[in-house]
Amino acid sequence: FFWGRRMQQIGVAPAPLTARRVTAEAALARVRELAESEALRRRAAELGAQVRAERGVERAVALIESLVHRSAHGATSTGDPLRA
Repeated sequence: FFWGRRMQQIGVAPAPLTARRVTAEAALARVRELAESEALRRRAAELGAQVRAERGVERAVALIESLVHRSAHGATSTGDPLRA
């Protein structure tokens, strides 16, 4: 329920269903809203662009490589591998 509510709060999903309110009809209504809502689609696209711009994988690789290099060479780094 937490992630469903969070997704609603950031505008990429309709309100989540609680366990007591789950019915086939209610679930179908949520799926239809997801499929048909231009606002949800637009916000999801915006959020996707933000996530891609974070360069998370690239930053994680730089950090791991820095740690491996330091460990292999017994050196301490003064630079920040996340600032690449």
